[in-house]
Amino acid sequence: MIVKKKYIMSNGLAFSEQKDMTRLHELSKQGWHVKKFSFLGYTLEKGTEKDWIYEIDYRILEDGDDEYLELFNQAGWSHVDSQANIHLFKAAPETKSLYTDDATHVEKYKSSLKPLQITTISFIPITLLSWYLYDQTTQILQLFLLILSILLTVLTIPLAWTTLAATSNKWKVEQKNSLVTFSKWIPYLIVLLAVITLFLFESQPLRILSAACIGGIGCVLLIYATMSLLHKIRKA
Repeated sequence: MIVKKKYIMSNGLAFSEQKDMTRLHELSKQGWHVKKFSFLGYTLEKGTEKDWIYEIDYRILEDGDDEYLELFNQAGWSHVDSQANIHLFKAAPETKSLYTDDATHVEKYKSSLKPLQITTISFIPITLLSWYLYDQTTQILQLFLLILSILLTVLTIPLAWTTLAATSNKWKVEQKNSLVTFSKWIPYLIVLLAVITLFLFESQPLRILSAACIGGIGCVLLIYATMSLLHKIRKA
């Protein structure tokens, strides 16, 4: 018997976790069930139609930490797969949610934030340092540092944006609505600042950095818009 499999891309857990879970729920009723996490998405297998709901939890586990999975299993949630600190569970629709109040929701997003914050805090100073060195070095190293600086910028911006989105999720649960609203505008304010820099400053490093910022943010927006459009097409 040939097992039918297919891959679906995630909308980005920091940006659209609930959309992902709703989509996986809909697919389970069509007989497509999550087998494992895959690169930027999920691998599904075709089986009998089942009404599974899905939820994500974030936690850094030690090797052999079976108590964590057993705790969820006793609550009716079956472990599907884990990737780094991200753990996917499924259950019948009537099963009580993993997160019963705002306090547990806040703890969930705090757990998801820790690795993101550490990585982002590491990347930002390295990126800024690479631009500084590019501006200070001779022509022999400038080309290498320019390429390195652009690559770091294009990587750092989506990473920082993901961290911002995860932080915004925590603020939303904490009902810090003004911070949530402000966080949504930060990427667009950075683009505006970058455009102004391109027009007002003659410094080549600043202009290249501004262009890289616009490109990095534009890339994230394009990917998100494309995934949203594809999701709407599939639902139609």
